Amino acid sequence: MIFVFIPQGVIALILSIIIFLVLKKMFKRQAIKEYESDRLVKNEASYTFSSEGINQQIRRSNNFFEWSDIRLALEREEMFLLYVSKRKAIILPKRFFGSDDEFDLFKNIVSKNIETSKVKFH
Repeated sequence: MIFVFIPQGVIALILSIIIFLVLKKMFKRQAIKEYESDRLVKNEASYTFSSEGINQQIRRSNNFFEWSDIRLALEREEMFLLYVSKRKAIILPKRFFGSDDEFDLFKNIVSKNIETSKVKFH
């Protein structure tokens, strides 16, 4: 009979990787469930940006976010994310901007009205 001794560090590393992968899959499922259960997310939304804040219109509902409500503003390859809480964000696909001028104006308004440390634009 041959016994193979595996160092404890290797075992801990393997278990850590397994736990990481399981948790990653669980979080992804949770995000999908959250999206599928939120009817408002699936409705068409209209946004108006001004120096006062962001006006969001979905159906007959109007929401107003002051710039101080935005926790973090991120630019990704295909979209902007304006986080209003840890897990909720206003998602603005770049393809929805009508022109380069509109795109630049949006970035300018956000940069002027949100603390520099909270804006992560390219």
